[in-house]
Amino acid sequence: MNAMNSDQFDKLSELIDSDGGPGAQGARLVLVEGVKAKEAAEVVGVTFQSVYKSVRRFKKAFELAKAVHQ
Repeated sequence: MNAMNSDQFDKLSELIDSDGGPGAQGARLVLVEGVKAKEAAEVVGVTFQSVYKSVRRFKKAFELAKAVHQ
């Protein structure tokens, strides 16, 4: 199961003011499509660390948004 759907990812992108750059594109692949972070980094042409950092940022925002919603 993926961490979030595409609509959730788009809304989080707005919430955290994501630039939509390669790191965020990699995070989308990981969180929405279920791709491994290493593979996502290769696809978008950035380091694993860049994708990992973006994934952590989106996951944290997602968890905080869920906590507020409860």
